[in-house]
Amino acid sequence: MRNGRACYVPPVRLVFYTALAFCAMTSLSNPALADGSNVLIFPKRVVFSERTRSAEVTLVNRGNKPVTYRISLVDRRMTSTGALEDADSTSEAFSARPLLRYSPRQILVRAGERQTVRIAVRKPEDLEPGEYRSHLLAKALPAEGEVASIEAAANPNAMGVRITPLPGISIPVIVRHGELAASVGLSDLAFENTSPDAPPTLSFQLERDGLRSVYGDLMASFTPNHAGKEEVVAVVKGIAIYPPLGKITRRVRLQTSPGSRLRDGRLRLRFRSHADHDGGGEPLTAEAEVALP
Repeated sequence: MRNGRACYVPPVRLVFYTALAFCAMTSLSNPALADGSNVLIFPKRVVFSERTRSAEVTLVNRGNKPVTYRISLVDRRMTSTGALEDADSTSEAFSARPLLRYSPRQILVRAGERQTVRIAVRKPEDLEPGEYRSHLLAKALPAEGEVASIEAAANPNAMGVRITPLPGISIPVIVRHGELAASVGLSDLAFENTSPDAPPTLSFQLERDGLRSVYGDLMASFTPNHAGKEEVVAVVKGIAIYPPLGKITRRVRLQTSPGSRLRDGRLRLRFRSHADHDGGGEPLTAEAEVALP
């Protein structure tokens, strides 16, 4: 309590560890290094349940220069391979942008310091039950004297200016309204081992049914038909499938211990959703296997 008013205490805290270059995200359950940069991101998403109304995003600059970030909400559509692409928000029936408020819209993060962005949800009374999703985008602005495109550098007044790519990172922000159920399945497992110089792969389809997304981890294991124990040969963390897609097709590389070979046994694939993403309920699970000669 401060000056007779209650202090704001956010129930959800999101942390971005950022530098001057960062890329895509990986695991939710553990902090991860973005490709080719010294960046830690944890966690990867915000899920607003019926009881959650606010969240907080913290940006931490671990570089040696100040960085200004422009904060925005964008809509992205999932492809049949599980990738995300930009989407026109006007065509996204379940965009979360009309439901979300955030502040500030632009923020300066000095070297070694951190700043926060607050997000709040406002649901209209006639909101249709369902899952609404948009992505919070933090995009670095060019520092003074830098340009961010070939077109800008072509300007005679910009001769001698070094071209610097603008890093950006986005996370899904999901708003759930109503009682939303989902189920998950695995199908069409196909083992491929066409080249002795390349690791074998397993392709599959992850299937989703219901009114909300599914998010979790995959594990592939191999068990010989005769002597031998089950061996984990692949782990994929943080795989998602978003509505309206009902299925995505993925492929994973398989790695065995020295001396092991993937033959004369069973290759099993398991999926388990994250309990926190499911609102604290029982995780969704699925399992399928393919026999290897």
